[in-house]
Amino acid sequence: MKKSSSAATPATSASFPPPAGGPGRGSADRTGRRPVALLGLVCPILVLAGCATDNDLPAEQLYQAPALGAAAAARLTGTKVVESGIFADDHIGYALMVDNKFVQDALQEWNRPIALAPGWHEIAASYQSGGFSSRTTIRFQARAGFSYLLKIAAGTESDGDHRYCDFSIVDAATGAAVTAVKHCNVSGDDKTTHSMFHAVD
Repeated sequence: MKKSSSAATPATSASFPPPAGGPGRGSADRTGRRPVALLGLVCPILVLAGCATDNDLPAEQLYQAPALGAAAAARLTGTKVVESGIFADDHIGYALMVDNKFVQDALQEWNRPIALAPGWHEIAASYQSGGFSSRTTIRFQARAGFSYLLKIAAGTESDGDHRYCDFSIVDAATGAAVTAVKHCNVSGDDKTTHSMFHAVD
């Protein structure tokens, strides 16, 4: 994997052989009971489990942007690094949480600026590329009227087997670093994954 500068796989249905009793007939166990009743209980549970969305999160767990004008607030935006090649994946850095509160749909809307009140903030910074991900915490001081970028630089270590991602926050206008770089391991596989949160302003 070359060093860089800075959807979920559909579930497949398992196929089962037809019951011994023939099509349309369930096979009974030794007690004479058929598994149809159990299937009727399991299916509604699976349906309900698949209905959960980020909208189900309690309001107290979601980040609420301050009611400040553009000149009074700071803004933090994620970044994307695009690699060329048939098998290349995009590399996305985004703020998953601000001050221990989830940013709604953070990965899906990584490029939507997050409004911050001036002062110190703790950012849960995340990296995603296909099925690979990493996460760390960055603390920085936001200044009124300034815009910042969550910068990422992903690559492989010298042994070629271990992936990493470097996280930092920089001034969007000048590119100057406002935090130290945090060097973090990347974990995962080639399966594509998604986050359920996105940025709000």
